[in-house]
This record gives sequence, C-alpha cells and structure tokens, in this order.
Amino acid sequence: VGSLAVQLAVQRGASVIATAKPGEDDAFVRGLGAVDTVDYTANDVVGAVRARFPSGIDAIIDLVSRGDAFTGMAGLVREGGYIATSLSAADVEGLAARGIRATNLMGSPTPEKLAALAAQVVPGRFGSRCSGRSRSRTPRRPSPRSWPARAGSWC
Repeated sequence: VGSLAVQLAVQRGASVIATAKPGEDDAFVRGLGAVDTVDYTANDVVGAVRARFPSGIDAIIDLVSRGDAFTGMAGLVREGGYIATSLSAADVEGLAARGIRATNLMGSPTPEKLAALAAQVVPGRFGSRCSGRSRSRTPRRPSPRSWPARAGSWC
C-alpha cells in the first residue's frame, strides 16, 4: 500500500519523504519517486523529519502509527496541511481546530474507483516488488515466492 501511495503522490506533484530501511528498501522507494527517506529502524521518525523540515510539512499518509505515535506525526503537519491514516487514528475534529484536514481512510471500493486506479496500472506507470516476505502475521494466499511479480499478484 505504501509503495502505491508514494507513486500516486509523486504523480500528483508531491515531494515524497518515505520511511525505509537503508539499502534495498531505501533504493526501492527512491526508485518509485521518493526524494528522501528516513530510516524508521534507527531514527525517531518525527525527530528526523522535524530536523529536516522545522517549519513542518504539507501532508502525511500514515499507514502504521496509532496513539501517541500518530499524534507525533500529526504534529509535523503545518497549518493548512493534510494527514490521512488507515488505522482510524486521526482526531478529525481536534486536528481541524489546528487548521489541519484529516481523514481516517476506510476501504470503500466501487467499480468506478477500481477502474480509475486500474487505468493507471500500465507498464512503466507503477512499480511493485514481491520480496518473498510479509509483514502480516496472518497467512495469506500461497507463498509470494510462488506468484510472479505483476499487477494482480499476491505479494
């Protein structure tokens, strides 16, 4: 999901700062268009971003933070900015009082939304990779190693 978010944001003109481990993961997100990365395994992400952008940033798509961690991330967004979370972590009214638009993303696919996204999945438009590992502890379909790395694969 994060790799797709990076690409969609870049296509819309954003300068993306992604969280990634050094090495292969860093190279991967930069290859998707991220202009900078923060090593989430070695750094305080909020502190690292604040040090690089002391006046704040315009927007965040946060797919992993809850509670105090999300509050810290939201503190990076400047007035007039936007933050989205897939974990229902945003206090939408509280952030609005600070002049920040917030969204708790909920999946509501429709044929029209899926068709619009599918139209963008053309060769060279979106990148993906199957690493053979899953961050999920819940088993999914057959091993990602048994599926080819292509749109629609289970990786």
